Amino acid sequence: MNKLLEYRQSLIKNMTQAEQRLYEKLKELVFQDQCKYRFNLIIRQAVIGWYIVDFLLPHKHLVIELDGNQHLKHDNKVDDIIRDDYLHSLGLDVVRYANQEIFENIESVISDIGLWASLESKVSNFFKVKSNIKKQEILKGNGKLVRPSKSYDL
Repeated sequence: MNKLLEYRQSLIKNMTQAEQRLYEKLKELVFQDQCKYRFNLIIRQAVIGWYIVDFLLPHKHLVIELDGNQHLKHDNKVDDIIRDDYLHSLGLDVVRYANQEIFENIESVISDIGLWASLESKVSNFFKVKSNIKKQEILKGNGKLVRPSKSYDL
């Protein structure tokens, strides 16, 4: 099995408390009879190109990332910018929340995600996004994960 997929499985089994809490709240929305936010699929730890994102609402072209304290460091902020730029290039919107927000004001976070999900995405065709992801997978080459070098000159 691809190492990235193996790592994905370990992330799903060992979700952080913030990820677990948000996932439970999002599932509640999906299973309501009248989901006003109109999304019905939540993918945990989705593999997109050479990245694993915390949550993906594929039909809304929305990535949800939860940031712990490690994201406050400069190097990690730069990595997040590069990652977000890559995801934007695929037509995905990215929203980020600090873990603290999940614990202190989950209802506001859910409302915010609902707002994002209700907006029209820049890319209206889900299959175009899937096609771009497939192209990136092809670029990995020979089963080896190819990641662009980090650039700290942003």
